[in-house]
Amino acid sequence: MQSCFYLRFSGELWLKNESSRQKQVKLIIKNLKLPKEWIINKRDRLIILNKNQDLIFDRVSKTFGISSFSIGFVSKDRSIDAIKTIVKNILEDWGNVQTFKVDTTRSDKGYPMTSIEINKELGEFVLNVRPDLKVDLKNPEKTIIIELRRDHVFVSDNVYEGLRGLPYGFSGKAMALLSGGIDSPVATFLAMKRGIEVTPIHFYIDDESLESVKKYIEILGDYGKLRPLELFNHKIWLEKTKERLLELGKERYLCIFCKRRMLKLCEKLGKELGIKTLVTGDSVSQVASQTLENLYCICHGIDLTILRPLACQDKEDIVSLAKKIGTFEHQSTKKCPFVPKNPIIKADLRTMLRIEKDLKDLFEK
Repeated sequence: MQSCFYLRFSGELWLKNESSRQKQVKLIIKNLKLPKEWIINKRDRLIILNKNQDLIFDRVSKTFGISSFSIGFVSKDRSIDAIKTIVKNILEDWGNVQTFKVDTTRSDKGYPMTSIEINKELGEFVLNVRPDLKVDLKNPEKTIIIELRRDHVFVSDNVYEGLRGLPYGFSGKAMALLSGGIDSPVATFLAMKRGIEVTPIHFYIDDESLESVKKYIEILGDYGKLRPLELFNHKIWLEKTKERLLELGKERYLCIFCKRRMLKLCEKLGKELGIKTLVTGDSVSQVASQTLENLYCICHGIDLTILRPLACQDKEDIVSLAKKIGTFEHQSTKKCPFVPKNPIIKADLRTMLRIEKDLKDLFEK
């Protein structure tokens, strides 16, 4: 028997054809960033030899496309006696455990015992080794997991939840707007979870926000390799645009044009990079620029597919995920100094386009 990690793929992988499945599995192996000689591909499972448990645990828990994983033992000898030997080895670490059950799954239906028969025999074996234990089929402290395959058996007493999703890089490429706030890195993470390779974009206003973005990129990079950061200086443009809008008596539209400039520059950059999709951290009605009316105006005439993973998420859910992935504590404390006292919340498209003509020289810079 060998100590190993046992990886189970996301259910979506099995909705694809064989060629697509193989591509996804290869991407998962690549994204694990572990020595190839540690990994054994069993088509519907990945076995990773336990050469460095802390390193492997970190990489597996941060790789998309994995539904769950266990740490246990794999053996080519599938006999019931060999399984008992492994179980006895596992029991040595149970300490004060009081209740258990055995859960067997067989992909090899030709095995001489049924799953129920295996559960019963192993349960009796455990009680002989540890008479102090009791069987609890509904809420056991420990579950002995047996997975019988045609050429091996895996035995464990733990299951860890994976990130699920699709392997990073499987679904193509997108640009992603990253600010110093909470939302945008979470939106980027969720896009990555759908297999999208990300090019991060930041519109510079202050140093603190830029440092937050750099930290976000470092953290998100643990989940998938991001492309180099694309940086635009937005501060000077906002200063000039705010001054012009004040002259026109239309300062309330500043947030609208702020976002439109971002999208227009992303559209231009996308053509240079061959990318037609943009990910944003918009959440409906969270701030003035994210009302339905304003989102409609902001996106008018923009030749990009815009993904908004957070569009219908509650703020509490966004914060919870930000804490889970490690970006929350690095948010910038700076508030945008350009936000008007009373920003428009229901922009009118005709009015916006009329004002935009007066800003044409600024948009061309």
